[in-house]
Formats: sequence, C-alpha cells, structure tokens
Amino acid sequence: MLHGTGFRAAARTAYAEAVARHPGDPMSHVNLGNVLYESGEFPLAREHYETALRLEPGHKEAHQGLAYALAELGDEESARWHRRQAFEDRPVLALPYRGEGPPVSLLLLVSSVGGNIPTRQLLDDRVFRTFVVVPEFYDLQTPLRRIKWCSMPLAMPTGPGRAGCRAIRGGSHYGEGDQSPFGGAGDRPRRSCPVSRLPGVVTPATVTLPRELLALRGRATLARHGFRFPLLVRTPGFSHGAPFLRVGNPEALAGSWRSFRERN
Repeated sequence: MLHGTGFRAAARTAYAEAVARHPGDPMSHVNLGNVLYESGEFPLAREHYETALRLEPGHKEAHQGLAYALAELGDEESARWHRRQAFEDRPVLALPYRGEGPPVSLLLLVSSVGGNIPTRQLLDDRVFRTFVVVPEFYDLQTPLRRIKWCSMPLAMPTGPGRAGCRAIRGGSHYGEGDQSPFGGAGDRPRRSCPVSRLPGVVTPATVTLPRELLALRGRATLARHGFRFPLLVRTPGFSHGAPFLRVGNPEALAGSWRSFRERN
C-alpha cells in the first residue's frame, strides 16, 4: 500500500523488514529489489533479485527485475536471457479487476526492455480490466479478439516487438470511434504537432539520426537540420527520461552516443 501510494521510502523500510524476518521468501526480495531499482540502486537491486532466484529459480518477477537491473548495469547479454525467462511463456497478463460494474477492457502494450510510461496513477482497476501485452514475446496463437478498446503503446518497440504489434493489430477488434494505437517505431518525429500552431507556444524540433553519424559528423549534420546547442539527445522508444542526455557543446556530442547502450 505504501509503494502503491507513492511513499517509496516507507515502503523500502517495510520491504527490508520483510526480508529480515522472512529471508527465505523470494517475493520479499523481489519487492525490495524493485524499490531499490526505482531508486537507481542497481547493484543492490541485482543482489536481491539473484537471491530470489536462488530460492526459486523459476520466479518470473525475479527474472524480470534482474533483466532490468542488468540492462542498467551494462550486461545486456545476461539481461536478454533473463528477459526471455520472464516473458517468453506469458506475453499476455491479466491484471486484477476490482470494480462492481461492467469493466472497460484495456489492451496495454509494454516493452520488456523498460522505458514504459508509469500507469499506476492513470488506470483505475475499479474501471479498467487491463490486459498487459509484451509484443516482443507475443504468440500469434494468443487470442485477443475480445479486447474492445486499446491504449496507446507506452514504449514503441523495434525488431520482434514491432512484428508483435502488427500481429496484435491484425487480431484485435476496434469498436466505432476507436483508434488503432499501432504506429511504427520512431513515428514521433514525423508526426505533426497541433500544439505548435497555437499562439505563444514553442515546441522542440525533433529529428532521428544514427548515433554513429553524430559521432563522426555531428556538428555538420546538426547545422544542416538547423539545431543549436544545448541539445537533448535520447534513444527512441523510451519514456520518462531514460536514456536521455543534455549535450552542451560539439565536443560532448562526439562522445554522447557511447553513453547509450544498444537495446533490442
């Protein structure tokens, strides 16, 4: 309850007490690992996820948390392995519904590599019956035709995730007035921004460029697109500032691409 209502420090204290009193309970370690991960303490989070897996090797939530922590620590190869263990046989998760009347069915796409917009404060489980889909591991045989309404994807994935999105689009039903959320990865820079046409509103220019091009010919490339320093540089397909850098000069730009890890 503390964690769900935003009292993260108090939740951490409660989770730590649960681990101290029940050291053999894997979920206690996962809960503590989750709050440590959210606080940016990735090595400590990793320790608790690994402890949970020693106690229960097939623990899905522990594999999921460890995949996120390892990705932040730069071990993408191990993160991919744990990601498969977490999601490969459960690409569709049904969240609990606590409402009394007929629910609004919601199809929520999330990326297994993270970067999703937090929805805890947005989706009321007394109104929505939410089905969480991980497109990277979506199986074409998984039935989704009963879903009536879809949310915008939280982090538009690439590679296997994009193929999963196309498959979901082909197998889902949209009612009158519904809009399909399945755009292509990296669509944001190409979309027009109606807000920018309002008087007194300034919106940022956005362009997608290969990171290697920034490293080799960054200044000339940016000048051609009309950009000036400082700049904000990010990896497409992620939200809430990860991965995200502020670059103040051409020299910093040349090395900024090395700060971004390749993510599938």
